[in-house]
Amino acid sequence: MVEFQLGRFESFDLRVFSEINRYAKAFPAGTPIPFGPAVIYQVCKITETALPSTKRTLPDQSQKAIAGFGWRSNDPVARTTLALVDWMDLKAVGDIETRCGVQAEAIEAVSRNLAENGFYAFIRLAKLNGYQLDPIYDVLTDSLKDGVPPELVPLSNIDGIGRKRAEGIVKACDATVQVAAVSAPYDSRPVGSEIKRKDKVFARKGDQITGRNCLAFLRSYLRLFGDDDLMKLLQSEQGIGPVTAGKVLALLKAGAGH
Repeated sequence: MVEFQLGRFESFDLRVFSEINRYAKAFPAGTPIPFGPAVIYQVCKITETALPSTKRTLPDQSQKAIAGFGWRSNDPVARTTLALVDWMDLKAVGDIETRCGVQAEAIEAVSRNLAENGFYAFIRLAKLNGYQLDPIYDVLTDSLKDGVPPELVPLSNIDGIGRKRAEGIVKACDATVQVAAVSAPYDSRPVGSEIKRKDKVFARKGDQITGRNCLAFLRSYLRLFGDDDLMKLLQSEQGIGPVTAGKVLALLKAGAGH
């Protein structure tokens, strides 16, 4: 408790401390505290974290998403929450601005601050109160800081990768599947058809590689085709050389990212 009180939490006043503590204790005892947009919203609201709104009308899909949580579409905290979800899902800043109706140029700084302060406090207080947390909270700080899905944190944390190159690797993997899907042997086949390379099934038509399944795809690709082919795939992303690709290979062989 002393370590917590003297740590980064001192930037908050007593009201914030009390409200985060109260919110952490509002979850049912005996089950891990889940993570999702509703939790992001509450932590943002308590810590008064919000990106400036553009005042634009949100796209229909965004309005439906916000309404589904019972929030108002003109609520800056609701828009910020949607933006942070998109940020962690590798969406581009320009797309976030259009989809979420916020001025998103500061989203990296806001996300980092939320990780280091609001969620730092929430996680520590939950543990002090004896609560279990969903395993996602083990990597949430890095996920927010890097702007990647939790599943991609082991990759983005590699020296020389980060958000931009992690996103590039995801796109390279997805392109490998999509190019194969429209190639002559598979172009006319229905969605769900097996896609083969070297007579080995490595995907199905209609599959999409995202930040959430990229590491699983890379592990499978390594198992099917070996080190050399995986290194070629990784190095097809501009800026990734043999040294960085080798670090990714080591990560996959170590079984990290599960």
